[in-house]
This record gives sequence, structure tokens and C-alpha cells, in this order.
Amino acid sequence: MLNGPLTEPSGGTLYFDGDASLQTLQETLRLMGVYETMDYVAFGNSSSDPISERYLDQMRLVSHSALASIFGATTSEPPPQQRLHALAAVCAFAAAQRSKE
Repeated sequence: MLNGPLTEPSGGTLYFDGDASLQTLQETLRLMGVYETMDYVAFGNSSSDPISERYLDQMRLVSHSALASIFGATTSEPPPQQRLHALAAVCAFAAAQRSKE
């Protein structure tokens, strides 16, 4: 999960300092083409060795259509409804990471 789709405008990895405001983060994500959509599934992972792996936790948001077309995933049940749109989910994740400092 460390590597994102580098060839997609709204994909890849975004690095920023810990003091970047959540508003700046949201504006940056908008510039990258991340939409305020509820059409996604969130995957997460926590590092078992943060020093060598260089992260505490990570999150990847994947649209429902990409699950099928890119990853070949199928499901017999409807996906769960998200409570936050994609931009808010990323900001909530960033805020949770900051609380671990």
C-alpha cells in the first residue's frame, strides 16, 4: 500500500510538514483532482516497525469503479456507506496522525 498510482492526477503520495493546516491540505487535494465524493472504499494499515517503514499508519481511498476495473474485485453485497466525503476522510486521518505525535 505504500505506492500510489503515480500516473493519475489525483493519485500518488503527498508529503507535507506536520504544521500544514487542514485547510491547506484540503486545498492541495482539490488541486490534485480529489473530489468530495462518497463513492470510495478505505483501506488502512498500521506499521509494525514505524522507524524502518517510515510511517505510523496509512490509508488508501479507492473508488468503487476502480475496485472492479483496476483491481478486479467483485462483491455480492452493497459496499458500506461512507460517513465522510473523500476530502474530509483524508483530513480526519491527518488529524488522527497528528494526535499520535
